[in-house]
Amino acid sequence: MYQLKITNHFFSNKMHRIPAPFKRLQVIRNDYKQILNLKNNTGFSNNKEEQVRQKVFRWLNEKIGIHQDYITIEEHVGEAKGRADLVVRDKNNNVIWIFECKHEGIPLSTDILKQVERYDDFLISKYISITNGLEIETYCFNEKTKQSEPVATPLNLKELKGKFRKIAPKPHPLRYLKWNEIYEQNPIRKHAKQLDTTDMQELPILWKKAVLNLYRALNVTQRNVWEGKIEGTHIEIIRDYGIQSIRMGNASGWNDASLMRSLQIKYKKENYRVGLQLMPWFKQGGTKLSFIVNLATYKAYERDSHNALQLDTEKCFAVDDNGYLHCRHNRAPSIGNRGSANNVLFFEYLKKSNISWLYTDEKGKYWIELGSFKNNKWLSWKSLDLQKIIGRIIEYAIFRDKFRELQKEKML
Repeated sequence: MYQLKITNHFFSNKMHRIPAPFKRLQVIRNDYKQILNLKNNTGFSNNKEEQVRQKVFRWLNEKIGIHQDYITIEEHVGEAKGRADLVVRDKNNNVIWIFECKHEGIPLSTDILKQVERYDDFLISKYISITNGLEIETYCFNEKTKQSEPVATPLNLKELKGKFRKIAPKPHPLRYLKWNEIYEQNPIRKHAKQLDTTDMQELPILWKKAVLNLYRALNVTQRNVWEGKIEGTHIEIIRDYGIQSIRMGNASGWNDASLMRSLQIKYKKENYRVGLQLMPWFKQGGTKLSFIVNLATYKAYERDSHNALQLDTEKCFAVDDNGYLHCRHNRAPSIGNRGSANNVLFFEYLKKSNISWLYTDEKGKYWIELGSFKNNKWLSWKSLDLQKIIGRIIEYAIFRDKFRELQKEKML
């Protein structure tokens, strides 16, 4: 519950406006000439307002010395029905600065100031600023007068500088998670413990170890460890970003963010951002552990990312007598909130696409064989078997997306 801050804002005919200290900063772009969001490494189209946001972010981070973990970009303020462009918090999570950014063609005005003040009523910040990238106005809430009063920018840097800087971690060699770290301390520990104690299912210990081994491989702490083409697929890993927070969603409207292995890939001249993770899903009747593939085209905004594939590990992952973990799937994708597509149509589409990993079992049912790996040692990205299974899963998710779009067009 937020407590509204009752303010009597100070206005003058001549607003306290000075040249923006970040106007000469260059916007950093990615390889595709898109504006690079330095907070989470996502690409944006040539958005003039985003250019100003990224200049402010660079100034706060590089010039003032505020660590990026203390800066939030486009924070949703539900009660105020809007998004604050940049919010700076201290180590105690107190909001100290809010920015409202407009592009260079929009002059600063009291209407823009009132917009950021609506956010301030709920976020309770010490400072608020409005800027168009060329000029900036900053206000400080005076507890004695209960007014927002204009102040100089960049503020009193002695008050800010260095207080938000985190100690950089020392470089360390590639560190593999140990079994007890995975089994006892990782986010799927609750599900793993349930597997050990449940009487409902008899899942072999080899299955549990193989799944947790896969989890460990996805969460190796070293960054930029996997690049290049994946044998047997059309997938090329352009960059491995390590673990990042990625926005997720499903057809039922659920939306959130989670830590996932983040890859930039190329598939047949198309660029994608991919998130991979094993995570529990709490459903009626217990916890389900799923392998999630999150996709976003590299041209799209982050909010356009979506869960393209969700593999229920207890149904799709199986261990044979030789200790190999196999991944298989046989369900058509959901088409928005209309439910699953027709399985026959889906497999006909896959056959026309000449997928070599489509096969029929003894009962005449179609399956997708997504690969397997031997679970006799710790997995790493150097394992060709692991590369193939990950590559196939990503390619399969892209196929499902293309089929999903075709079905949506037919329904229009």
